[in-house]
Amino acid sequence: MLKVFLMVVMLCLLAAGNVFATDSTANVTVSYVTPITVTEIQPLSFTLQRKAGIDQATGATISNISADSTKFQSKSMTPGCFKITGDPNRNVKVNVALPSTLTGSGGNITVNSTTRAGKTGTSCDTGGNWGSGWYDSNADGTGAISLGTGGEQYVSWKIGSSNPTLFYYVNMTFPDFVSRAYSGTATVTVNYQ
Repeated sequence: MLKVFLMVVMLCLLAAGNVFATDSTANVTVSYVTPITVTEIQPLSFTLQRKAGIDQATGATISNISADSTKFQSKSMTPGCFKITGDPNRNVKVNVALPSTLTGSGGNITVNSTTRAGKTGTSCDTGGNWGSGWYDSNADGTGAISLGTGGEQYVSWKIGSSNPTLFYYVNMTFPDFVSRAYSGTATVTVNYQ
């Protein structure tokens, strides 16, 4: 890109010199910014274990999964994590757009979660301590994150709020309660501030 830009400037000056028969100089300033690289380290995953004896064939919409005691006997989550690499000492803005649908072999789960939580650090968070260092993130992302002198930062994320209770204010609609795997794609956008 630098070579092309300088060539264009030189050609313009030569053309002008031929037409007006005069010498001229120009100053060119080029700013280089290290490109941002986002690398997924681990995907977000969670398991909802249904209670024995519930009707597996009938679906349901459950508001606030964290408070439900009728369908699930246990809930677990492993936070997603990605590494951002870029220009040292620069701040970046991060946004994680959650999937609204998780697709499975027998139908789709609709996920309605207007909140997500994040945590930054020098490594991924394993989810062992949900209450420490997690912060709520609104629709605009996580706010300013410094890449520090090393030029990298790890960002762990989960659906629901930073409340230690898992799935806090997460609503889901299930087609049924048959055991199967579902998957979806979250979109991560990172820009320099």
